[in-house]
Amino acid sequence: MARYFKKMHDSRQDYEVDRDTAEKVLGRNYPWYRPRGNDPGYFAVCSRCDNPVRLIGLYTGGVTPHGRHVGRPKDGFPYFDRISNDFCAYDRPRVINKADRRDISEFGRKIIRIAIEEFDRIIYVLSQTLGFHISTTLAEEMLRDWLAEEGYLYTGAHLRNVPWMIAYFSRRQSLFGRPIWGNDELVAAIQENEPNATFERQALAKGDAFYSVTFEFIGHRTRPLPDAKTEESVTMRVFGTAPWGGEAPLILEQQVVFDDARFAALMNTAPERAQRNDRLLAIAQRVGGHLVGK
Repeated sequence: MARYFKKMHDSRQDYEVDRDTAEKVLGRNYPWYRPRGNDPGYFAVCSRCDNPVRLIGLYTGGVTPHGRHVGRPKDGFPYFDRISNDFCAYDRPRVINKADRRDISEFGRKIIRIAIEEFDRIIYVLSQTLGFHISTTLAEEMLRDWLAEEGYLYTGAHLRNVPWMIAYFSRRQSLFGRPIWGNDELVAAIQENEPNATFERQALAKGDAFYSVTFEFIGHRTRPLPDAKTEESVTMRVFGTAPWGGEAPLILEQQVVFDDARFAALMNTAPERAQRNDRLLAIAQRVGGHLVGK
């Protein structure tokens, strides 16, 4: 069930589903408003998959206002994509096979455009979520991994989870030298399991003997919550030093819950108030700019 809507598939601004917002934003105009006796019908577009939704519970008690996917083309709304509709996390929370891909379409191209044009915000949101610094070198490697894996065609990808999908499709990476300024549980796990680890200015530094701390992401999931909400997450796994000839031990697992409303708010920041990172944007253009608009 969608908690946020847009006016049209090519709109960027998200709105939370409630009566006052629907009336103010959508008015009494076609194609959004369809009179129906004592239960006026409002239609809009899902902010995650761009497909038509009917807004439910605006005028009835006991039902949390939300958007329900129409599931088919709707007159007045020119865009409908069956695959993105059927796999939308708002519509049907599920565990999705990481190997599942959709064909390239307008939807996939829009995801690529977001990844390239919002790359600085993507890295900012990821860093804030994970609690450690993501360097420009690591950011570029993650973007290259995501493009090589065609993560924009993954059936679990949508317009609001691009930051976490770029992390999800990245290979295992080292934490050495990265300031960990907002993840106390991660710091504690390293200190408990890696006696040779030392910190300098919050970053892992050279110790008395060799050690290794790496991280990766697995387990993309969505699950329904009360009040028509949906929680989307991946699991970050952290590994310590591998014994000679053995496997690196798992020292920490953390659930990383997506804050897609925060990402949407950043994307919709007024240009005069926005603070952009030109270096990261230049990296994104160099790595994937040729794919935008294809």
